[in-house]
Amino acid sequence: MFGGDVHVVWEKFCRYFDVEPRIVPLQPGKYTIGPDDVEPHIDENTIGVAAVLGTTFTGHKDDVVGINNLLLQIKSERGLDVPLHVDGASGGFVWPFLYPHSEWDFRLEQVRSINVSGHKFGLVYPGIGWLIFREKADLAEDLVFEENYLGKTDATFTLNFSTGSAMVLAQYYNFVRYGRAGYAYIMKNMQQNASVLAEKLAVDGPLRVDRPRRESSFRSSRSSSPTTTTSTSSTSPGSCRPNAAGWCRRTRFRPTPKTSRSCARWSRRL
Repeated sequence: MFGGDVHVVWEKFCRYFDVEPRIVPLQPGKYTIGPDDVEPHIDENTIGVAAVLGTTFTGHKDDVVGINNLLLQIKSERGLDVPLHVDGASGGFVWPFLYPHSEWDFRLEQVRSINVSGHKFGLVYPGIGWLIFREKADLAEDLVFEENYLGKTDATFTLNFSTGSAMVLAQYYNFVRYGRAGYAYIMKNMQQNASVLAEKLAVDGPLRVDRPRRESSFRSSRSSSPTTTTSTSSTSPGSCRPNAAGWCRRTRFRPTPKTSRSCARWSRRL
């Protein structure tokens, strides 16, 4: 069970593994989910709830604490022990350094697993992601394979087998090179840059900047007025001129029931 603010990989998982997805649709002005959204979808067949830490579209986080408390209540009243997974692909390298006192991780009882992408704010090139379980028992033994191709027995838990290790070494280097203080400095600097950019866009730009009311990753969302998504064009209004000047404007459409708002992210081509 998850909200419409998840990455498309969640829907791919449900389709590939024949799992029934129960998706809470987003609403205009509400781009995350909380306990009130989750409760109607929980039953004895629910294998888990996914909460997002730093959504793909706006950088907000779901109400992880509220969802955790709901699952504790359900466990107490109905005897259903529903695990909570935190998708920290975007926010897992942001929250620990910008909001260290915010509870979203294993400090919450029902959080059993967390994933984070090293190739986003972990500052490593694409191809690295991390999955952490609360304890060994949370990973079913029948999902783990043991092999001894390299002369000793190793456990493997992946869908593919042979992959490169360069990005693992790069991530390890960043951990050693930056440490907690270094990552905190980088994240705070990026947050300040995003704040300045958001202020300038709000004053000078024709589009609206969605400002988080509380904690969020520093990826501000520049939004246009609602547009339908019937067009099959791969570009969006306003993207051609910046592209000609060397700027890349990546546009995502937020999944709302009837309309979508285009959500732009900017980067400079070097």
